[in-house]
Amino acid sequence: MKENVHLWRSTQSVAMVAKPFNTRKSADYKKISEKENNENVKHDFNQPLARNQNVYKQKTFLDYPQQTTNPQNAEKSTNVLIKKAVSLSVEKNDFVGRSGIGQSHSASGATGGRDFHCLPKTHIVFLKTHKTASSTLLNILYRFGDTRNLTFALPYDQNNQLVYPLYFTASFVKGFTSNTTTKYDIICNHMRFHLPEVKRITPSDSFYFSILRNPVTMMESTFSYYKQIPAFYSAETLDEFLQDPQKYYNESLQENSYARNLLTFDFGFNNNDENNETRINKTIAFIERTFDLILISEYFDESMILLKNALCWSLDDVVSFKLNSRNNKTKTKVSLQTEQKIKEWNSWDWKLYLYFNSTFWRTIDKTVGRKKMNKEVKELRSKRNRLMKMCLKERNSVDPSKIKDESLKPLQYGNSVIQGYNLNLHLDNMTKQWCQKLITPELQYTKLLYDKLFPNQIKKSTPLNRKENWKTYSKKWRGFRSFERQNRNPDSPRSSQ
Repeated sequence: MKENVHLWRSTQSVAMVAKPFNTRKSADYKKISEKENNENVKHDFNQPLARNQNVYKQKTFLDYPQQTTNPQNAEKSTNVLIKKAVSLSVEKNDFVGRSGIGQSHSASGATGGRDFHCLPKTHIVFLKTHKTASSTLLNILYRFGDTRNLTFALPYDQNNQLVYPLYFTASFVKGFTSNTTTKYDIICNHMRFHLPEVKRITPSDSFYFSILRNPVTMMESTFSYYKQIPAFYSAETLDEFLQDPQKYYNESLQENSYARNLLTFDFGFNNNDENNETRINKTIAFIERTFDLILISEYFDESMILLKNALCWSLDDVVSFKLNSRNNKTKTKVSLQTEQKIKEWNSWDWKLYLYFNSTFWRTIDKTVGRKKMNKEVKELRSKRNRLMKMCLKERNSVDPSKIKDESLKPLQYGNSVIQGYNLNLHLDNMTKQWCQKLITPELQYTKLLYDKLFPNQIKKSTPLNRKENWKTYSKKWRGFRSFERQNRNPDSPRSSQ
């Protein structure tokens, strides 16, 4: 089967031990407190809203591609109404961020969907949010950078997260020192966003983007995956937790950040802040000014078309298979009553999602259009289906017990059953290399990039820990916090935005 795909050098997949935290033996690291982060963005919080940033009242319809002519019926069917949010300034196009992105780029079958009138962007900041299909996006970025020998801001000491859940600091990037001027092409691993530190290691023309998910389905997934955190551990079901969240939730434990307003937390804001409307609106305004594009998980394929156009990439660059996805048997149907409780418990996340879901569709209308979007989505799905027939033995994902190659098994965590893939046995070497990259789980691909970028510091591989024990995790966390308190540099100058 002929496919217009990029092929790259063969590297053997190896297993990697999951290490949520590891101590760094350096005094370079400084802790960034919640208060300090808020001070760093205080100009956003304290300045008055612009004249054209008053209350934004518009119904948002989540049922794509249908558009209703009866707003009342649409409101009843979707139960979505943005009552108050910050609108974009008149001078700013929905699709124009700091990098000056404007019109969408034309799709061409001959070029795999790339326009000759623009150059592919290679400086990228991706805020990898939790449980939002971000692992699939990470694989896309890994493959793109890997084929072009771009540099990645990888976590120090072969971790898979950038000192999460603490605020991101440049000193926790592999190879970074306080006196270095190194800039990295791509940063895309989990971090708690802190703009001044991100700017220290990325080029000024970097393209910033992230992805959101409906907090209702997101929390159902989070409860299953992070069942062993203190907030969820004693509750038998999500309904039991939501019946009286404060009974189980201790906000002083930072491990519990997964249990409430996780999107807000990932973007660097206080997930336990009071439901202050003005502060929420200014949080939205900060995110909107900082990020060039916010994608929506429920419309992943449409998101990939927007991303392709914004970065001037091709369909081949954004085609993917689902990674880190759960078996349907571990998914729980959420009742309407539970849905409402989730929205109330995660009120900040819910408002972020409503607003950026609205800007997502306005961006499509202004840059691509619904008709062209439908066409490109069909092309993307057709390409994915052809690749699945070519690359995969079962032409779909399978449970971990059925994965033959141990090095391709994803990490199993919490109560979730994370699925993976088996390669087609009848592939030539070049095609096998390409297909294997598509299905390589996050931890293993991160290890491959470490070995490529730091060949003289390759560690002996060890079997992947299939079930991370929460007591071990907590022990690492307490040790890390103790080390950090002892070694942070109080004289380190604070960066400003």
